[in-house]
Amino acid sequence: MIDQNIKKLNCKIVIICSFLFNSCGLSILSGTGTHGSLGIYTYTIPKQKLETVIDSIILNDSRIEKLETDSKVYISIKIKNQYSYYFSFRYAGDEKYWELHPNESNLSITAIKKENEIYKSEGEISEQERNEAIKVFEEYFISSINKCLANNNKELK
Repeated sequence: MIDQNIKKLNCKIVIICSFLFNSCGLSILSGTGTHGSLGIYTYTIPKQKLETVIDSIILNDSRIEKLETDSKVYISIKIKNQYSYYFSFRYAGDEKYWELHPNESNLSITAIKKENEIYKSEGEISEQERNEAIKVFEEYFISSINKCLANNNKELK
């Protein structure tokens, strides 16, 4: 009788914990979690092609510098204009997602900082700070990606 009650209690605890983790954007069943995003940019190209375009832009644009990180998931860049802005981003998804969605890739900004401030992520940054930084990101980085992709599409036609 006691063993049966303990099993029921354990089952309830697992269900409650699963609910709590899932409500926070975590999943203990799939092993994946969600990341807060300060901006998501979706492209109808394979992730590998987007990576190639981004690597080319970073290599060829003196205003954009790739920063060294210990992460294999996150990429950090510095964009120099009137101020220096730092962005940490990732390609949303994983190998399985990219395999199942070969013509979709997503770039997700996970953290931003300006000059000597600290990195701020979703929930830590004011709307004004976010908008100011996103404007720089889009003007210098996203517009370069879009131009490069438009030029590649013209060459293919």
